[in-house]
Amino acid sequence: MKTGKITIYNNWEEECKPNVNKVKGVLGYCGCKDEIKVGEFIIEKLEISFDELIDLFDNGNIAYKNFNLNKLKNNPIKTVDKKVVDETVNKEYPKGVLYIYVDGSYSGSKKNYSYGVVVVDKDEEIIYEDKGVGKDPDAVALRQICGEIEGAKKAIEYAEIENAYEIVICYDYKGVELWAAMADSEAIRHYSNEKPWKADNKFTQEYKKFMHEKQKNMKIHFKKIDAHTGHEFNERADELAKEALGIKK
Repeated sequence: MKTGKITIYNNWEEECKPNVNKVKGVLGYCGCKDEIKVGEFIIEKLEISFDELIDLFDNGNIAYKNFNLNKLKNNPIKTVDKKVVDETVNKEYPKGVLYIYVDGSYSGSKKNYSYGVVVVDKDEEIIYEDKGVGKDPDAVALRQICGEIEGAKKAIEYAEIENAYEIVICYDYKGVELWAAMADSEAIRHYSNEKPWKADNKFTQEYKKFMHEKQKNMKIHFKKIDAHTGHEFNERADELAKEALGIKK
């Protein structure tokens, strides 16, 4: 495909490859096993700003780099055997304590971050919710990360009000645990095999200090929840964070 023109070739070596080699610049092409008829492909062009893209993909880390398809065309196709390891398997989290789900969000268009908090009791009923937006303009550079850690701090503050001395913080961004984790703690951790993260800015440093201080009088367990997998309470925390910024989910 070049300058909007779509061409369908029946084979690679004799028809497609010679034409691919002639093209200089941006080129897109693909192949399939079955026969394709003209008109079966519909290609749409979508123009979107980067901030809108961030909102659309919920602030996920978007990695990108320039590449040249001509240089890639002769590379062998590699298959990847992806094995997902859940480190929480065989870990017994306590029952009968508060489970507090936290999440953060960010709006590129509004240049602000937010948090959402959902507290669940032993009967798996939601007993408290909270949401809010960022108040520190310097924290905006960290996007949703400050919302994630602010949500965790709000979880602790709620637990203190309720005189809860043991809780489980459920999160989908691992920094919530790894900036707060204490190596000598008996609390259950999802990433127990990883060393705590080094806090390299004033926001994560303040969060680490806050969480270490609170863990002197409260047992705080950390449980990882996979984001956007339909988990009821995690999804609700995400929804609250977005509501705080006026983002429609």
